[in-house]
Amino acid sequence: MSESLYLYDDFTDDRVSGTVIDSLTTSGHKRLGVDAETVLSIDNGALRIAPLLQAGFGRSAIAYGPFHRRNGLAFAVNILNGHNTSQAETLPDTFRERLSLWLKGSQIDPRWIRLLRWLRSGLIRRTLRQFRWWKRTARDSHSVARLDENLAVGWFPSDVVSDPRLEGYPFVMHALGPENGELWIGGNGSRTRALRGVQNLPLYLISVIRESGIVYYASSTGGALSLAPHPQFRPVGIAHCAPSDALFVGIHQGVLGQIGFRLDTRVKAVRVAHVAGYDSWCAGAHAADRLSGSGDLDGSAAEIGGRWRVLKGKARRGAPGAIGSATETLAVIDPAAASGLIHSMVSLAEGRRKRFALVWRFLDERNCWRLEVTSRTSEIILVEDGKRQVIASKALADPDGNGVRRLQVLDDGSHCMAYVDGEPLSEGWLNDTRLERATGLGILFDCPEGKSPAVCLFEAHPRQLKIPEVLAMDSPWFRVGERIVVADDFKGDSGDLDGRLTPVGGQRWKKVIGSGVIETTGDGAARIRGSVEKPCPGRTAYCVDWKNEDFADLEVTITPPGTRSGEKHRGIAGFILYQDAHNYVTLNVWRADYYGGASISTFFMVNGYEDLYDAIWTNIGNRVTYGKPSRLRLCCDGDQYLVFVNDEPVLYRAFRDVYSDYKRLQIRKVGLLANWEFGTDTGSTFEQFRSRL
Repeated sequence: MSESLYLYDDFTDDRVSGTVIDSLTTSGHKRLGVDAETVLSIDNGALRIAPLLQAGFGRSAIAYGPFHRRNGLAFAVNILNGHNTSQAETLPDTFRERLSLWLKGSQIDPRWIRLLRWLRSGLIRRTLRQFRWWKRTARDSHSVARLDENLAVGWFPSDVVSDPRLEGYPFVMHALGPENGELWIGGNGSRTRALRGVQNLPLYLISVIRESGIVYYASSTGGALSLAPHPQFRPVGIAHCAPSDALFVGIHQGVLGQIGFRLDTRVKAVRVAHVAGYDSWCAGAHAADRLSGSGDLDGSAAEIGGRWRVLKGKARRGAPGAIGSATETLAVIDPAAASGLIHSMVSLAEGRRKRFALVWRFLDERNCWRLEVTSRTSEIILVEDGKRQVIASKALADPDGNGVRRLQVLDDGSHCMAYVDGEPLSEGWLNDTRLERATGLGILFDCPEGKSPAVCLFEAHPRQLKIPEVLAMDSPWFRVGERIVVADDFKGDSGDLDGRLTPVGGQRWKKVIGSGVIETTGDGAARIRGSVEKPCPGRTAYCVDWKNEDFADLEVTITPPGTRSGEKHRGIAGFILYQDAHNYVTLNVWRADYYGGASISTFFMVNGYEDLYDAIWTNIGNRVTYGKPSRLRLCCDGDQYLVFVNDEPVLYRAFRDVYSDYKRLQIRKVGLLANWEFGTDTGSTFEQFRSRL
């Protein structure tokens, strides 16, 4: 059946808070949902979801429908979650302490000047609402129920549900702390913790209904960890379920922000359509087989992907699925293209020595990867040149119900993860390219005690595919410079950076903010003058003139001070984009002992006023750590910006996502920064500064 678009919403109609629900979509359909605190609005071509005062699901949601369930029914959503590690929690300080911190800000100006500029900022109503939030969640107020899941997007049985984590078949964003967010897929009974360490970048989420469940896809900015570059999409999970006949697409926000910081979610597009080619149980796969029936598996045709070859032992089809002989049995299939998602169900029966494995990146019997499970353990195994190496392992709880395990592998060629019953075997992605181009797949049985494990519903999907045209949406903003205009390798004598001429571009460094010092070291680096005993005395910035106000691409290698956690060092260094003394944007890497990972933080000085709690940041785990160099890159066109760490995009925002009436930043100077972020830098170093157009 041909593809057809049922509904689309591009949010082209500006709407003030409280007027979104019951308004009409771009295609003329009614917007459903709930807005208990009037936090939904539309501006600048996107839905805005602001933080709730009372966190919890069932209070802030937009929905579309109902739609009649059918194979190929699909939705796509383009969303930028406010913060993927948003959590509801009690503040670490009292209300009075929080007000004092807010009034101090970044400690550049006296409090009375900050208060005066706030009164002139046009942000009074916004700030007073934030005060109410702080009052409600302060340490000296009533305790706040912990909520670590902040966003749910998916198919639901009604437009408003009390807890979308427990109803329907959604994507769910779970707060992961230092590693930012973890994207879950599937309903409460078939959930998979699919993508770990999701950064604060635009997400494109697609969910397609098929004969016996749902297949889930995701993409983002090119280069994002574990995600395909839009308009390509990566399959990220399978849910075997039976959705209700009437379905609604819902976007549910339970909480926004962390420890009292304000961050808004932006939804730029929603599509609901029928997608061709999703009628079968394994739609979307390039290799699949129920493995049921009768007869030998060897030489038999899979439903998709070619014929099975049994290389060791003997395997046959059966009513519960394929089973193997008493000796080790290996059966493989080759779809002639690399697989990104492998999924199957296995029943191990009784016996601790019984073993089953999903096999992928299969080159031959001596070179492959395996997800091996027994009744009590699971392991990721690399077999290379016949040698077996355990990459990760995890003990297993007793299986639910009939003893069937859900097995899944995700693999993009450089990062992979294996899951049993939706739980990952490792606390981080396995970064490994060995055998990345091998396209074989298989199943392995080892049952010396007799009765063989039974495996069924085997399917493998390509690493990525192009989005169907009927679900097309604009790609995320991505612009990088191509030509170095100004550069400094910091070679030469040691001394204050102020007054130094850049070797490339011939621009002179000048201190524009602060009383701290950034100085060349005499050995090809510049260093923030500071130590644990005497940190840099507040925000300090050195700039060079920049002749193109419309775009800048800055890059520098930063090494935070110290060698390990526990030395009380702080790294708070980065860039500044400077229009004038009253309008600039700061970006810094942040690393300190009192948190288990690093972050990338941005702050905004607008018309002389900066609200610390409007910061936009992302938690990046150990991508930046003590004593190790990392490349930080910032690209900005005055309206939006994109941040990279070691060439990986980690943070995107449009300035109007933060302030809806933000005027374009005119980039007149660019430079290096020692920032204030609940402390100051103790001696970070800079190397190889580059600025490009």
